[in-house]
Amino acid sequence: MMNFSFFAVPIAWGLAILPHFYAMNLYNRSANGKKWDNTNPRGQVARLQNDSEIPEEVKLKIIKAEAAQQNGFENLAFFCAGLIAANVTGVPTATIHALLIVYLISRAAYNLLYINTTNFYISYARTLTFLVGVSMVWAMFILAGQRLPYFTKPSI
Repeated sequence: MMNFSFFAVPIAWGLAILPHFYAMNLYNRSANGKKWDNTNPRGQVARLQNDSEIPEEVKLKIIKAEAAQQNGFENLAFFCAGLIAANVTGVPTATIHALLIVYLISRAAYNLLYINTTNFYISYARTLTFLVGVSMVWAMFILAGQRLPYFTKPSI
């Protein structure tokens, strides 16, 4: 079986940046002619708090989209490390593919839920999708660890 697992890295990166593009687009459509300040994008969110021309529900979506983006990038290194560990130790390709597909689907669902959830109880669905994705990465590490040879204590 061909191993396509490393192609998941740019897909995961794309899923991480997508909420930022959504936030920029939403701001540009809602800001009465103002444009997203790409010279200071992190400062844009801080300035957004004081912008009285943008409806509060739109501000909240922009802030949540930026938070989803940050979480995606924070999670990306963890995912890449798990993927490398699984590949280097010889975890079967089909297993790696199954884990990364669930991971990628969970990240897409996480973004949608993070940006759009307004109900406290439904917010737990976002948490669940986060935990599903993280558990796929833990599974990669655990499976990789199980394939490592046992180390023997040196004799004295």
